[in-house]
Amino acid sequence: MNCIHLNFVSDKEGRKFLFPILPQDGLNEKTLNVVITDGDSQRIYPVFQQKAGIYGDYSEYMTRHGCACCSLTTALAAFVEKYVDLKPDGTISEVERKHFPEEVYTENYGKVMARQMPVSLYGISVILKKEGISAHAVQTLSASVCMRRTQTARRQPRPCSSAMMMYLA
Repeated sequence: MNCIHLNFVSDKEGRKFLFPILPQDGLNEKTLNVVITDGDSQRIYPVFQQKAGIYGDYSEYMTRHGCACCSLTTALAAFVEKYVDLKPDGTISEVERKHFPEEVYTENYGKVMARQMPVSLYGISVILKKEGISAHAVQTLSASVCMRRTQTARRQPRPCSSAMMMYLA
């Protein structure tokens, strides 16, 4: 079982909190699914390993730059139905190529591995918006606005992804 289940439950005062059901095994798989349930609503967030050897031609890239790519893949797979089975190598070869000008894509991925740049936080927010996901890159906000918006987003039924340093509105 390579799933972590997080269920929203309410205490006697009606406050919601997450109750985890942790896996006994399967934590060394390529993908770990985090399943968040709130009543009848459920969303699956695939979380991807960033180790060499599991992404074919993109394996070395993942060990160097996989964090941004894996975070983008998680958000797309969780919020865009056509990407439910998307893997990080598909994010690079399909999604980035679709959303960025071909000359930019070719120039970046034509470099030696050490010189390639991962998709930026701004680039992630551009892709998410083009795919219909309301997202705001935190780096463009003042600290006080960022804190206020993040706190507001956490009170909503849709969890935010602070690991990506952006919140999905």
